[in-house]
Amino acid sequence: MYGTEIRDNLADLPEPFNEDLPRFLTEFCFGDFYTRGGLTRAERELLVLCALATLGDTAAQLGPHGRACLQVGNSRQTVVAALVHCFPYIGFPRTVAAIRAVKEL
Repeated sequence: MYGTEIRDNLADLPEPFNEDLPRFLTEFCFGDFYTRGGLTRAERELLVLCALATLGDTAAQLGPHGRACLQVGNSRQTVVAALVHCFPYIGFPRTVAAIRAVKEL
């Protein structure tokens, strides 16, 4: 879903972190959690997107995960509806920031 995006994004880190950090993220998040059962890829990406919106200050991650949401089968309407559903729980500023981060996808 992400190709070389993680590695490319962290390539300017000093050695050995430029190789270690992308490997850690890929092996841990995508190698472990994304390969578990119980959720479809579409459900998993939508859940990650909402979790990132909840955290706030995650604009750099919202774009790639928003794109992944669409790539695995979620519609734009579903993505925005899920973020709007977060509003009473995470507040207006974080909800709007997340929607802004994914609205141009």
